[in-house]
Amino acid sequence: MKSFFKMEINRILRNKMFWIALLIGAILTVSQYFMFVLPNVQYLDIYKDNPFGTLCPHTWYEKWIGGELASSQSYIFFMLIPILSVLPHSLSLANDRSSGYTYNLFVRGNKKKYYISKYITTFISGGLVVVIPLLINIFLSICTLPSLIPDPSTGTSMIMDNMMWAEFYFEHPNLYIFFYLLIIFAFAGCMAVLGLTIGTSVYNSFMITVMPFIFYLFSYAISTLNNWGKYCPFMYLTPAQRVE
Repeated sequence: MKSFFKMEINRILRNKMFWIALLIGAILTVSQYFMFVLPNVQYLDIYKDNPFGTLCPHTWYEKWIGGELASSQSYIFFMLIPILSVLPHSLSLANDRSSGYTYNLFVRGNKKKYYISKYITTFISGGLVVVIPLLINIFLSICTLPSLIPDPSTGTSMIMDNMMWAEFYFEHPNLYIFFYLLIIFAFAGCMAVLGLTIGTSVYNSFMITVMPFIFYLFSYAISTLNNWGKYCPFMYLTPAQRVE
């Protein structure tokens, strides 16, 4: 299986769609940094001149793309997660089957090992293209704004006391973000695997690409109509949490 796994990794790295997905995500997260995080530097000087006043400095926990809900980049990025995740490798199985490439592989190797390697690498690639742009945004934000532990009394955080893991966030914000990144990685990986699975019966590249996104939108629509926001991936995937 090692040879299949290595082959699939090489195919992902050579696939231009992997780099395009990363580029799209990076454009969104970096532009959010310049438009929403960097401008808050001006307030640090005001706080420095009056450290014991009523003004509370902005922290990166509250301004990075996952910690706020005000920027259009945050909304677009988390809405595009299903599409970004399927671009790197979800189409590969359908392409291999339609071209007859799988038959050549099965003659030389084990069919089960091929599929296991395919699913694992697809899951990883889907998670990476979503989480890497978020890590870029976090790194830039950390280099710009202070890492003061958020205080609920300031009213500057999007996390409210009755939200999921709220107490954990205000005590250990770094771990909160780390675990949220794991959740986002897992969800994006599952969306990529969903696209790959659709490719076992559908050869149309467009259908494979948009079906996970349609599922995502459908869950959003149903949850909104029935007030089931806490069950909607789009609502709870953002670390700032769009629903209580």
